[in-house]
Amino acid sequence: MAEIPSLEGAKAAIRARLVERWGDTTPIAGENTDLDLRTGKAIQKQDSDAFNVPWIYLMIEDAGANQLSFGLPGSRQFVDDGIVRVVVFVPEGDGRARADELADRVAAIFRVQEFHNEVPGRAVRTWTPRRDPNGKDDDGLWWSVIVSVPFEFLYLG
Repeated sequence: MAEIPSLEGAKAAIRARLVERWGDTTPIAGENTDLDLRTGKAIQKQDSDAFNVPWIYLMIEDAGANQLSFGLPGSRQFVDDGIVRVVVFVPEGDGRARADELADRVAAIFRVQEFHNEVPGRAVRTWTPRRDPNGKDDDGLWWSVIVSVPFEFLYLG
């Protein structure tokens, strides 16, 4: 039976791309989990004097869906749109350069790429990243930069 394309499968491919290419650079936190996406071990992200190293937080947001073509079932092309957001955190007082360096590395991982395309007619495409300084968090412990990358998940159905 043919694999049914899913947005969750595309999101898993996005997470895997970041984890694989980020390596041991910093811990990676994800949505609705306290586990490091690289190791599966618990991480402390906030309010901890012991945790004073940079880290990143991955969010993958849905933005919509469209049918791109008509035809017989299985030959229609669809696209689900979204935004990959990675928030880069550095300890307050460490300066902006480290945050910018890490943001540049995140941007390079996703800048105008195509992956998750092992099945004909299916692919995740990412576009040009945007960086926005976010400043201090509410507790004043972290300074952050947000990297936002539009993506499309194309598939046949």
